Parts: sequence; C-alpha cells; structure tokens
Amino acid sequence: MALKSLVKSQVRNAFKIADDLLVDVVLSQKANTTFDFNTQESNTSAPSTKTVKALFKSKSKDKNNEPTNTIKGSLLINSEDIDDNIVYVTARIDGILWNLVVPYQNNGYTTTIDIAREA
Repeated sequence: MALKSLVKSQVRNAFKIADDLLVDVVLSQKANTTFDFNTQESNTSAPSTKTVKALFKSKSKDKNNEPTNTIKGSLLINSEDIDDNIVYVTARIDGILWNLVVPYQNNGYTTTIDIAREA
C-alpha cells in the first residue's frame, strides 16, 4: 500500500513540475434526459463540465484512415482529477472543440484519452 501512495504522490509532483506544459481542458458531458413514469414527464438536465489540467501529447493528421481531414491527438491527465464513472463527450482546448474517443486508458495513476476533430 505504501508504494501505491508513493507513486500517486510522485504523479501529483510530476504534474506540478510540468505545469507550464499543461493546458486547461474543459471536459463536457451530454445533457441527461430522465423520464418519470408517475407524472409522464421527461426532465432534461443541463450538460455538465469539468476543467482539468492535461498534457496535450500529440496532434497529427491521420492519412491512413477515412476521413482524411481528421486531426487526432491525446491527453494525459492525472487520474485523481477525473471520475471514471463519468463519460465525457467533448473537450475544449484553447477554444477548439475535440471529440473524445472511448475507451479511456486508466492505469490508476494517469488517464490517457484519445481525441479527434475535423480539420
């Protein structure tokens, strides 16, 4: 148990040290719709967002796959900053909207999320 907490604290330290390399990412969920069978009414909640710091690892065009105008990248986020049970749909980085590609890769310390957008 002590080794796991040591690694988690070192991941936090690494993200603090790399602060000038990190970008602010606004993760967004879709609006949720629920239905109440007693009242026969549906309720839609507003989309929720969460801002996290992430390392924007890469950005390139994928010329091997269709459509050819797709730009792909990936984000490295401290796993403590996001909840695994929440599925985010989009990420806004420097005003540009990216789609999140599931599944996310979470090793318990960091989470890697692939992202894509049209050029």
